[in-house]
Amino acid sequence: MLNLIGLSLALLLQLNAGMDAKQQFAKYPKIEAYEIRPDILMLPRYTADGEVCALGLQRLHYSPEMIRVDSDMTGEGIDKILDELAPAAERGKPSEVVPRGLYTRSGQSMFYSIDYEYIDIQY
Repeated sequence: MLNLIGLSLALLLQLNAGMDAKQQFAKYPKIEAYEIRPDILMLPRYTADGEVCALGLQRLHYSPEMIRVDSDMTGEGIDKILDELAPAAERGKPSEVVPRGLYTRSGQSMFYSIDYEYIDIQY
């Protein structure tokens, strides 16, 4: 029985080895990502017209050199990236309803939102 499992696994590996990587992953949608700092990725989302409607920032969790379990980024680091991607002059005026931002909690997560005239930011 063990030999049959080993043979099946070897056959499966040989079949996959002959497959082009593009063919192997063609069934999955592609995403766009940019490494804007070492180990920090920016993932844009677009409207149907092709305009950027959202930017996500996330820390790279795995590379051949390391595995990172936490996903924390410092507030100072996020602010520097934000100033680079959406400078204060392009954000517009801060919201008059909640000018300093709003903390909300959902389950074990806490979010900090700042609304501007042209963009909304959520930490």
